[in-house]
Amino acid sequence: MYAAVNPHRLSHLVLWSPTTRAFDARSAQREVFRELLRRDWHLFTQTTAHASVAGWGASEQAGRFAELMREAIDQANTLKLMDAWANLDVTEYVARIECPVLLLQRRELMFPDLEETKSIAARAKNAQLVLLEGGAHLPWVGDMEAVVRASDEFLGLPAGVEERIRPSAPPPSAGLVTILFTDIEGSTTLTQRLGDARAQEVLRAHNRIVRAGPPRARRRGDQAHRRWDNGFLSAGVQGHRLRHRHPAARARLLR
Repeated sequence: MYAAVNPHRLSHLVLWSPTTRAFDARSAQREVFRELLRRDWHLFTQTTAHASVAGWGASEQAGRFAELMREAIDQANTLKLMDAWANLDVTEYVARIECPVLLLQRRELMFPDLEETKSIAARAKNAQLVLLEGGAHLPWVGDMEAVVRASDEFLGLPAGVEERIRPSAPPPSAGLVTILFTDIEGSTTLTQRLGDARAQEVLRAHNRIVRAGPPRARRRGDQAHRRWDNGFLSAGVQGHRLRHRHPAARARLLR
């Protein structure tokens, strides 16, 4: 809906397991889930986590997600939310999306139905549908690399966004390892204010600073980076020395 109403703010749109209707009010699937929810709250969260979120082969992740559901919302409000979803339909907005659209979905995913995703791809003006293997709704459960590759290719990003420690670098056990998480504060607000293109410029500048790191780390190859969304996870061997000897670089990383 946002993409259709604000076409000037987007250059590309990536949709993961999209649906224009959270639940069809007349669907048998909705009635089964609603009845299970009404009768057994615990079993409902476990079933939903396995069938619709983590997939049947990811018991640990499904168990954690089911627990998260029970902590985040209670049974009565979930019933109200499901009934409200029955009236949600944004189908009319799909054809109004102007930018290129990538739709990603795993073949064995129970919800949303694959035919629904294909229908969205057919309605959009410039859409590409990529089907991935697996049945987990969570993109980081299963083959996450396939998700990243398809997204990067669609967005025109260079391959190999991950930098690995060179073989010549000492193993982590050779010294203290510093773990640094970075994140762009208020990234959603920043994107809304600057627009998609300028916000991506800010993100790329952030990534360059983190990748560069302190001069000694660059020479030794002591760093490994993993990018996701609007942040980085960085690991640096012998980070205690880097931190004290290169305060300027450290300040750039923490800004």
